Amino acid sequence: AISISAEGSSHRNQITMWLSQTERLHDAIVEKYCPSEKRIKDSGVPIKPTNPLEDSTNTIPKRFIHDLKELTNKIYNHLLEVAYEQLRPLVVPAILEATDTDRLPLITDEVLSQFYQSFNKHYLYPSNSQQFFGQMFYFINAVLFNKLVEKGSNLCTCANGFRLKQSITDLEDWGSQKSLKHLDKYLEHISQAVNVLVMVDKAIFMDKGMINLSLIHISEP
Repeated sequence: AISISAEGSSHRNQITMWLSQTERLHDAIVEKYCPSEKRIKDSGVPIKPTNPLEDSTNTIPKRFIHDLKELTNKIYNHLLEVAYEQLRPLVVPAILEATDTDRLPLITDEVLSQFYQSFNKHYLYPSNSQQFFGQMFYFINAVLFNKLVEKGSNLCTCANGFRLKQSITDLEDWGSQKSLKHLDKYLEHISQAVNVLVMVDKAIFMDKGMINLSLIHISEP
């Protein structure tokens, strides 16, 4: 049986190291013994897999390869939970409730950049890194949007909207500087909500069709 110890869950570098090494071990075994299952990293063009049991030359049990992949997924999810735990107490005070953007580095420098450096140090696959930060950005998006809805008029002001818009732009700029692509799509809900706050002409809200067209992510059921 393969299991993951919860001990030392806050050790980001150690978890990242295990994730990278386990993923590479899995891929090395698949490439050697099941070449038809090899997936091309970062190209987005997987090769159609075949059943390893159908290959008489295969000496690696299918169950072992499956367990190794399951272990990789567990480590990844464990690392993601560590990231969420670090972000959770920071997102609202550093972005939504801050009076300026000076507190944003609590997220970009103290959390995002630390994970980015750890991933580079342990040679995590770029595709995994891209997916990981996409999920972190979506977490930030969800926390901000839900809190904005919860707090209502206390935070829904034009001035607050402009400050939030700057913070969102700074987050997107951080991703661009790290060559992480399309992270803005993970911030769509809070971005559209902020656009509503800074909108001068509110006449658009008199037409339901225009609302659905202009605020597609917010108006989704």
